[in-house]
Amino acid sequence: MIFSEVLLLIFTGVLFVQLLYWLSFSRLLFYKSDLDNKSAAKPPVSIILCALNEAKNLKELIPQILEQDYPEFELIVVDDRSTDDSYDYLIKLRDAFNNIKIVKIDTVPDHMDAKKYAIILGIKAATNDVLLFTDADCRLRSKNWINPHYS
Repeated sequence: MIFSEVLLLIFTGVLFVQLLYWLSFSRLLFYKSDLDNKSAAKPPVSIILCALNEAKNLKELIPQILEQDYPEFELIVVDDRSTDDSYDYLIKLRDAFNNIKIVKIDTVPDHMDAKKYAIILGIKAATNDVLLFTDADCRLRSKNWINPHYS
């Protein structure tokens, strides 16, 4: 009889431990991440585009960016010492669209790489936490480029 009582006590202890384990970790089975909860609410995005004498490419790429199917985004174009009509084109766009910012670079500090400096200034101008980077010679494949989950 003592053996069966010990066996029953061990079985009850193991069952209790299993029950505690299941109760502790079963939350993972029903866990919904914050991303799941926020899937409908898309975060605002800052697109950073650095360009040096890219007027032709800017005229092709920027309309593609502005046509994106995304609720809230800003386009920050860093004009990195351009000598073509890039800056004039950007000024016209900024006047027409309220989500375009222009950062104009006239000189680059001696200790800095020009491209890195342009990117840093673009990041500093950004107002959103989500940053996307592209170059002027890139082309977008769809109107859902900002949100690749829907491409």
